[in-house]
Formats: sequence, structure tokens, C-alpha cells
Amino acid sequence: MEDKSDYIVFFDGECNFCCASVNMIIRNDPDGVFKFASLQSEYAQRHILNNTLLLGLRTNKSIVLIQQGQVFIKSKAVLEITRKLRFPFPLIYVFIIVPAFFRNYIYDVFSKNRYRWFGKRQSCIVPDDSIRSRFLS
Repeated sequence: MEDKSDYIVFFDGECNFCCASVNMIIRNDPDGVFKFASLQSEYAQRHILNNTLLLGLRTNKSIVLIQQGQVFIKSKAVLEITRKLRFPFPLIYVFIIVPAFFRNYIYDVFSKNRYRWFGKRQSCIVPDDSIRSRFLS
């Protein structure tokens, strides 16, 4: 049995697209495998500052998945997340065959433009009571 705390998604809580993506993950994760923390949260900052692999991500430009002690960023994080969601999302994992440098280039272009395309929030999302336990602070 997997420990649910072993799947933590760090996301940009000010990005409208990122917050919508978290809501999509929640809707398609019926077993509640994923926990979430905004990159702006104290929880995320403590983990980022204590993890040398994550120090370069303090600019909030990347999604981060910590899965059973492994750290995934950018396109690899997205692909690993989709593997745990309900069908048809696991089919997206087929893009793992695309070389990482190309996947991450596309990810970086999207990341650079996401505020312009989807907007920016003034504050992080506030989860309702039914999902509050899945958000780490």
C-alpha cells in the first residue's frame, strides 16, 4: 500500500492555469493519492530550501512532484502525475518517448507565457473543507 503523503505536487498558486490543473488532478484522483502545496507557501519554501535539487525552482516557473522520495520537475512531473489519474489521463504518458530536452523546451515556452494567456491571481487558491486536508501548509 502506498503512503499518500509520498505524492506531493508543488504548484504556482498565483497562476490561474496551475490552479485549474490542481482542480483537474483532484477531480481525477479518486483515491486522494496527491497532496498539494503552493510554491508560495511556507511548507514549499521549507522543502525547497532543504532540497538542493529544488533550489533553482524558487522562481515559481515549474511544477514539482515529489513521488516516494524522487523529485520530478517540468514535463516529467506532468507525465508522472498523469500516470496516477483516472482514464484517459494515463494515455498522456506516451509522450515520455519524446526526448526530455524537447518536452522541457515546450514546457518552458508555455511556462513563460502562462500568465499572459491565463492570467495571474493575487493570492493562492483557498480549498474548501472537502479537500482542505490534501493541501499542505
